[in-house]
Amino acid sequence: RGRGRSFDERGDRYRPGFEDDDGFGGPTTRSVWQDRHDEKKRVREETGRSTLAETLVGEAVFGLNPVREALLAKRRQIHKVWVQEGADGILGDRQILSGCDELGLQITTVSKHDLNMLVNQGGGSGRPHNGVVIDASALEPVPIDSLPKWNPPSPSSEGKKKKKPPIW
Repeated sequence: RGRGRSFDERGDRYRPGFEDDDGFGGPTTRSVWQDRHDEKKRVREETGRSTLAETLVGEAVFGLNPVREALLAKRRQIHKVWVQEGADGILGDRQILSGCDELGLQITTVSKHDLNMLVNQGGGSGRPHNGVVIDASALEPVPIDSLPKWNPPSPSSEGKKKKKPPIW
């Protein structure tokens, strides 16, 4: 038998060989998937291709309604729009399409895996992107001084319906 790594019975994990060392004197065990990830990363670095997360200019806004609202509100600069391959429902959404047309944005179709990796960066648990993600600038907070002032009703208007203060 050779002294290198060999597949176990299931074929998806390596058994450590004698020359494998984790730096602490013990053998290391790496899965086939870890090796594939390392290989893909090496190829990406050599070819200059980047993941979606590496190409972000602003922040990822994801989900049908958040993307729709970001396009309609026009409070953010939008850099890119990504739609999941085969997501015909999104490409039929008139508000998203018209928002992209108005801003001159090109819609790029990408794999579901790429969108999942983008919205779950940092090891997050499955966050729903609904097949659409945009790269948008961060929202600028509205200074509290610029919000409308609330004028509470005068005490003489007790018989009238009480007005509630605005939330925004």
